[in-house]
Amino acid sequence: MRLRHALFAALFAAVGPGLGAGCSGGDPTGTVSGEVTYNGVPVESGTIQFTPKDGKGAAAGGPVTAGKFDVKNVPVGVMLVSVTASAGGSGGPVSSEDSAREAAERLAAKKKFVDKPAAIPPGAGGNNEPFEVKAGSNTLKVQLTPPRTR
Repeated sequence: MRLRHALFAALFAAVGPGLGAGCSGGDPTGTVSGEVTYNGVPVESGTIQFTPKDGKGAAAGGPVTAGKFDVKNVPVGVMLVSVTASAGGSGGPVSSEDSAREAAERLAAKKKFVDKPAAIPPGAGGNNEPFEVKAGSNTLKVQLTPPRTR
């Protein structure tokens, strides 16, 4: 009987730690926080999206506010990072035409303002670039630039 208990104890000691190895709640994730600028100016309001570069797996994203973001539960691996800026209070993406109209209205009203980007144009430099997310905390500085003209 003692031999049976000793064998069971030895078997449990060898195998037991591995029994809970896959029970951590899924694939590893990281938190990505940082800054987003367009043409050197913090993006006032928008979203940042992390999409797997290989097209497999889950995506993650979150808001950009006053040029800062903090996205939790981003899957570990190489992700494509894309930023969409939005207009002041609407929270939704805006077009370059809306941006131009808003700027013209401000100028017509002769109000002084700091020209902050209300929309990030298609083809902006630094957008849709890869970034390797690691488990734990990650820091990312996204510096977007106007699209190159040809």
